[in-house]
Amino acid sequence: MTSDSPRGGGLRRALGPGLLTVLVVGDILGAGIYVLVGEVASDLGGFLWLPFLVAMLLAGLTASSYVELASAHPHAAGSSRYVQVAFDRPVFTFMMGFVVAASAMTTAAAVSRAVGGQYLSAFVEWPAQLVALATIVILSVVVWVGIAESARANAVMTLVEVGGLLLVIAAGVGGFLDGTAEPSRLLETGGADPGTFAVLGATALAFFAYLGFEDAVHLAEEVERPARSFPIALFGGLAIVGLLYMGVTVSAGSLVAPDTLAASDTPLLDALATGPVPVSDEAFALIAIVAVTNTALLALTTASRQVYGLAEQGAAPA
Repeated sequence: MTSDSPRGGGLRRALGPGLLTVLVVGDILGAGIYVLVGEVASDLGGFLWLPFLVAMLLAGLTASSYVELASAHPHAAGSSRYVQVAFDRPVFTFMMGFVVAASAMTTAAAVSRAVGGQYLSAFVEWPAQLVALATIVILSVVVWVGIAESARANAVMTLVEVGGLLLVIAAGVGGFLDGTAEPSRLLETGGADPGTFAVLGATALAFFAYLGFEDAVHLAEEVERPARSFPIALFGGLAIVGLLYMGVTVSAGSLVAPDTLAASDTPLLDALATGPVPVSDEAFALIAIVAVTNTALLALTTASRQVYGLAEQGAAPA
């Protein structure tokens, strides 16, 4: 039973601050960081670490708003619940909820296609559509079984994602120890023009690597003591991801020349190839599969809670 539940219903509170923090970390991390490093390097050269630092601080401001709202209105509808409280217009509530649910479902569809069409092909050649459909069905069953099971599956996949980034950081540390890494590269432009507008543009790009924490508000109805758990989870999750991103960008920027990073489609794989930690293409593809699968799982979780929240508020058929 939840006090913020308009119809007196509610979802089982099965998440503590620990599992919620892991969910936030897993929701933020994804395959995007593997590409964005090269994109940011093309704008700022060796200063690629700077936009990720600024973006983390900006994401913290956004997270502060979500902490306040999720603590005051712990409801599965999330953002559409806040619209309902603010305006008390079911049509506005429905429009917000529909957009969020549609966004989550299209995200799940897109990344599920990437599993078969882009990453699984490193191992076997299966039809991308078939793999995407199977991925959606399996993950939907996990979401249907319950939030505790979804959270545990997320925790396992998040460990794999974090492990992939730690490999890059380990390569950087090894590079500093054996002289392979060159710290001076972190202050090189590599032909880029790191002016104010370039930094702002790169920061906007890097901000996408932090998106995902906002989905956690849709789990507020299933969190034990949300007023206590949400500040820990959102700020803690952002801090963990921020430290990982800083370690990754510093490692990649010091191991590989800025212009090489900017021109690469797989900048982190290039950093690993340069460093003393050998990792095969297949291992990296496996990490990417886990990352995008986790993204799909959390997107489907968000969509299901949003639709439930709309119905529970009376903005959609019960």
